[in-house]
Amino acid sequence: MSDRDQALLDEAVKDIARLKKQRSSQLYLVWLRFKKNRLALVGFIMVCIVLFVAAFAPLLTPYDPYETDPFNRLKAPSRDHWLGTDE
Repeated sequence: MSDRDQALLDEAVKDIARLKKQRSSQLYLVWLRFKKNRLALVGFIMVCIVLFVAAFAPLLTPYDPYETDPFNRLKAPSRDHWLGTDE
């Protein structure tokens, strides 16, 4: 490879590195601005928790919401039903 080819290759590598750095630096700047705003960070965490609970809701509760149990209606809170039962 000639010196000219090597110089072009080095310049191309520098351009690619600069573009990658520019792209990642914009994302990094967005993250820094987001991290400074505590309210936005708390809101983001709350949205993530809600999405997690919604996605895994069938695994978190063992009871079918459409199944009725007439013998256990209107019971007080217990170990099985922390908030009690309704109609």
